[in-house]
Amino acid sequence: MLQRIQTVFLLLITVFSVLQLFVPFQTITTYESTLMLYLSPATYNATTQPIIHLPLVICLLITLLSLITIFMYKKRSLQMKLCTLIALLSFALTASLFLFTYAKLEENHETMISYNIAAFIPLINIILAFIAKRFIKKDDELVKSADRIR
Repeated sequence: MLQRIQTVFLLLITVFSVLQLFVPFQTITTYESTLMLYLSPATYNATTQPIIHLPLVICLLITLLSLITIFMYKKRSLQMKLCTLIALLSFALTASLFLFTYAKLEENHETMISYNIAAFIPLINIILAFIAKRFIKKDDELVKSADRIR
């Protein structure tokens, strides 16, 4: 389980997803105030807006699925499907973070929005999920070829 290289990539997805909860993903600046948006409800204070529920749920799903995928090492075909699902959820998270911005821009045209590094973590997760899937597929092919020899 932990000897496999795809476990490292899945653990990185987990770490990045947890990190994304506590790092601001967006800064909204108006002429009167600056708001930093976080996904985590634990980071809510007077200068941040309330949490955004859909991206929070998606981020928690990505974290949970990556941990589950690590421990499904005996079911490689299911692992590959879960890696694809993690990549799709990461894409949905990226889309929801950026679509939330456009909704804010329509409310007030004098708003300046800047993205922080946490807004691009899901893109890193997509790459890591596809790399993990590739290594899982290589393991699966190796096991199938060893079964053919017997």
